[in-house]
Amino acid sequence: MRIENPAITTSRFIPLWEGKHPSRITAEMVSVSQETNRRPDTYHFEFNEKGQLIDPETKEPILDIILPGVEYEIAEKLQTWGNSNSEGLAYWISPPSDSRKYPCAKIIVHRIAYMPKDGEMKKAILNSAILFDAELESPEELRKTFLTTQDSEEEMQNILTWVEKVSKKKINTETNQQQTREQAENFTKMVIAGINHRTIIEEMQRLGFLGQHSISCAGGVSTFTNVVLNNSSLLVENKRILCCTCPYCNKQVEAEIYGGKIHCPKCNAEAPWS
Repeated sequence: MRIENPAITTSRFIPLWEGKHPSRITAEMVSVSQETNRRPDTYHFEFNEKGQLIDPETKEPILDIILPGVEYEIAEKLQTWGNSNSEGLAYWISPPSDSRKYPCAKIIVHRIAYMPKDGEMKKAILNSAILFDAELESPEELRKTFLTTQDSEEEMQNILTWVEKVSKKKINTETNQQQTREQAENFTKMVIAGINHRTIIEEMQRLGFLGQHSISCAGGVSTFTNVVLNNSSLLVENKRILCCTCPYCNKQVEAEIYGGKIHCPKCNAEAPWS
């Protein structure tokens, strides 16, 4: 499989971004930055009143935008698992594939969580896609296997240890998500303003926003992996990012949750959180 330079792939994405809502452009840009820098790519799904997993931006059911096949079946299992459990971790592996244009392997981790919405706590699925290079045995068997376990620090560490073992590399989890999103928002403004595509790409490279690694799913096929890698917002390892209104400064923020507390980036307030 020919691996395309990420700058070339991103330059092909920009015309497609020009007609989208700014929040969707920003989300997809964050995903591009995470993937090309081989950092855990992050996103979340919500549930609608019918119990369907939906894209939080478009409110479209996830199963309505995925082509039939193995990954559709994985998405069905995720939806069933999310509806049937109040907590837990689930994960599955997407090996490299020439036919699907996946240049590297990914392990997709899902966590059941609860987010404030309309005055009450609503169930959501927080997810993290970790990209790595490895030759995996029985790749197609891995692709269709959906695994579930209890939600604990130990289980999450076991997953990360397995990835490091098969890839023979330390996972890059060092990321300033707030900074990445702010950069993505600035690049979104440049796209909307019609700035020359080459200028945008060069600035992305100068800031390190665009990394050196190739981008998966460049063909735009509606597989579950493509849906995963085109969404971004909430979970990096065991530190969570919650989009909410701060109870102290009353501003819409992306607050970090760790150490049993929620941390507001605007007013620096901290409060217990479970």
